[in-house]
Amino acid sequence: MASFSNPDQMTYSFGLLAFTSALTHAVKPPPRHNQGRVLDIHVRVTITFTQVTTPAFVNVGTAASASKYAQLNMGAAAAGSSYNFIDGAGTPANMALVVFSDINLGRDAVSAIQFQVVPMTGGTPAGSGYLDIGIDWF
Repeated sequence: MASFSNPDQMTYSFGLLAFTSALTHAVKPPPRHNQGRVLDIHVRVTITFTQVTTPAFVNVGTAASASKYAQLNMGAAAAGSSYNFIDGAGTPANMALVVFSDINLGRDAVSAIQFQVVPMTGGTPAGSGYLDIGIDWF
């Protein structure tokens, strides 16, 4: 039985994505799970991210609040690099800046969470990568 100290870990993989287009994907938790926590958002960059006005983001949240649980700012990610928030600033303290809340479907009155890619804006946006999102469910 999954619990906070012994969760069921799941990784949601989206393959190669162009971060120049928006993507929203709803995810229902596994059976008998209504709470969780975002472990990491990981992007393996294949084409350098360019942005003039705003960077691309990966959000984990709800339909009402896209980044309620976590957010990863892609900035000007270089091809061949990996972005995640566990390694983002070189310390686990950086994780506190991007994980905003544990997942609690009952408290938040939702039946699913949502993953969202927000494309960069300005100039001639470019950027792609492989997206993986890890969640502990309990």
